[in-house]
Amino acid sequence: MKNSDVIKAFLLGNIASSNNLFSSGDKLISYSTTIAQFNREDCNYYINNTKYSVTTSKAHNEVARLLDGHPNIIMLDDVPKNTYDLVEFYKNGQCKN
Repeated sequence: MKNSDVIKAFLLGNIASSNNLFSSGDKLISYSTTIAQFNREDCNYYINNTKYSVTTSKAHNEVARLLDGHPNIIMLDDVPKNTYDLVEFYKNGQCKN
């Protein structure tokens, strides 16, 4: 499966995977770091805007493109590698947004 297919599956709330990208339905994980998360409680998309690699940046850019204009997007910067829960990262005040 292509990374673009995994991203589309994530946006539909489905499970999918490729070599380095995984959708759990509510999280999009690149290697071991969540790069996007949909929170069903507040209906927000949390997008990890931190740059890690070319591959992760491509996935991030595609998510951002597909969600362009969505009213409930929270962009997060300076997210450490291996962060699993972007909502908790945001709620704990660890972001600089």
